[in-house]
Amino acid sequence: MWRHVVDKEWMMARTQYLTASSIKNILPVTETGRKRSQAQIEANMLKIASSFATAYISDEDCVATGMAARGHLLEPIAIEEANKGANLGLYHWDDIILVNDLLGWSPDAMSISQTKKTALYDIKKDGAPCPASIGEVKSYGMERHMVSVHTDKKDCPERWQLAVGMALLKNCQFANLIFFNPDSNIRLAIKTYSRQDLEEEIKMVKEAENSFKEFLHDENRSGIEKTNDFYEFNTKTAKNSDYYMNVFMKGKRMNI
Repeated sequence: MWRHVVDKEWMMARTQYLTASSIKNILPVTETGRKRSQAQIEANMLKIASSFATAYISDEDCVATGMAARGHLLEPIAIEEANKGANLGLYHWDDIILVNDLLGWSPDAMSISQTKKTALYDIKKDGAPCPASIGEVKSYGMERHMVSVHTDKKDCPERWQLAVGMALLKNCQFANLIFFNPDSNIRLAIKTYSRQDLEEEIKMVKEAENSFKEFLHDENRSGIEKTNDFYEFNTKTAKNSDYYMNVFMKGKRMNI
């Protein structure tokens, strides 16, 4: 069985930023191009905001098995093969998230080597890396791999991950989708995008980030009043779950 353990600090860092996995749910269109209503967008924003506040990563969450582990472990091999076949000049990056404000992106590959071994790279504090190109690796199962290989690059949903990367890296001019399956008769396929190719997607990513900022501000200011007849904020002196558990145990109201 394929098995891989990722860095827990990186997993935790990812939970506090708008990554491609979350931002795709607050875009005005779905990955397949269908329009998303404002009500749907705000409902998804509320889910993301709630996940920011409640995120918890256990040791078990860091263990990947099966196809997920296979995909992660094949990344450096796919990049090596892509470099040999198309002279991309990419370096493998792993277990690191680049962040700026609320936006975050975990690169699979960039045209500069990974020198920092930290889980979080803050662009505002550390300065933006300046790769000429970036890469995302997808090592799908046979059927999905072949579908991806034959899909026009402008319709590949994975392009949104590249758009998030380019939104963060303003000097990056090219991005590569690398599809790799060592068991397929078409084992390697590369779809290359210029910054201009993804101009509209990059713009939408930035707009979605700004909309989410406004949503958080509105929720913090007045969202609670909209949804409740009465509410009470937690305080340091308020009784928490541990207090009530002790009360129940002392009163023998819990069957331990």
